[in-house]
Amino acid sequence: MHSRSLFGAKNEEWKDKRAEITPAFTNAKLKNLHQRIQEDLNKFVNYIGDQNKVLEAKELSSKLFCEITGSSIYGLPSNEIIHQLADRMTLRVSILTLLKMLLTLAIPSLKKYIKINFSKAEDQQNFINHLIKSINSDQNKNDEGFLGFLRHLKNVKKEISAIDLASHSCPFLS
Repeated sequence: MHSRSLFGAKNEEWKDKRAEITPAFTNAKLKNLHQRIQEDLNKFVNYIGDQNKVLEAKELSSKLFCEITGSSIYGLPSNEIIHQLADRMTLRVSILTLLKMLLTLAIPSLKKYIKINFSKAEDQQNFINHLIKSINSDQNKNDEGFLGFLRHLKNVKKEISAIDLASHSCPFLS
């Protein structure tokens, strides 16, 4: 998914993907996003304050990431499904992945032949399925955030694939 994003594109493909995603980052939309993230952070601080136990930093960061991604960026209500995905969607970097990254950094021409995955294909497909379900949901049809942008892009650019829609999320997920 990352390789199909703006970050993985080059030359004309990069220009096309940038042109597709630029309307999602107007000043007004970023200001709205900032307000949504601030609200989520305030809720999260209250959540931490209400806990009477030792909290794991990894679990907290995963929950915060999923809360901000789900609520602020995609306009989804706080949902236990999002929190269940937190453990599955966390960055998984193996020794082999690190070696591949170092090799492609040292010899950039190898990027054509070496595929680097930061998450399991099953987890990526699960994310894509949830995203497409949210885009198609009538519950979210008035969302003016990033989810609304993806819905608009899907309606305007009929031939765009589910993975290409999801790949536009990579700036948020990176």
